[in-house]
Amino acid sequence: MKNVFHFLLFALLCSFVQASVITFENLTVGAEYYVGDTLVSDGVQIPGKEFFWYPSGSTTTGHVTVQTDGKAGGTGNELWLNNINLDFDFSFAPFAGISFQYGEYGGNVNLEINGVQYNENGFAALNGTMMNGVMVTVVEGVDGKGAIFATGLVDTFSIGGQELAIDNVIACVPEPATLALVALGSLSLIRKRR
Repeated sequence: MKNVFHFLLFALLCSFVQASVITFENLTVGAEYYVGDTLVSDGVQIPGKEFFWYPSGSTTTGHVTVQTDGKAGGTGNELWLNNINLDFDFSFAPFAGISFQYGEYGGNVNLEINGVQYNENGFAALNGTMMNGVMVTVVEGVDGKGAIFATGLVDTFSIGGQELAIDNVIACVPEPATLALVALGSLSLIRKRR
């Protein structure tokens, strides 16, 4: 029930604000980007960064490949992450929430929101987690596919994996009045969780 509530909250929030959707369609299929490279999609710069293994250790030798295999559950281009974190540099931060489709096929995942990074065996472990004022909801699908919805004021966001596909990253860009309401709502969620 909690998953449904947060999904509906995210959908309602994005329906009242401008949304920035990153579909990766402008990227060349088969192109590879490495740690230290920056790819640009739909006007957003996305640098490749160090990846953290579970439970410890890290690597800077990972890469991301543009593919069309549908492993994230979307259509068209998607990104296949292999031991790399992607840092989404939205120029309009903070924003009111973020979502993306994913497909997990092995290894562990990294998720960082507002400077708090989690390193887990899978996204399911993050369902219901509050990350610096942002509530994370994981909706699991079939065959390793799913979606993540993060509601609250987001300043920074990065995602990483070992055998991870991602697609359709959506950031909700609120008007100033909506931003104030989201901030108040985030504060009430933090108080209730304590």
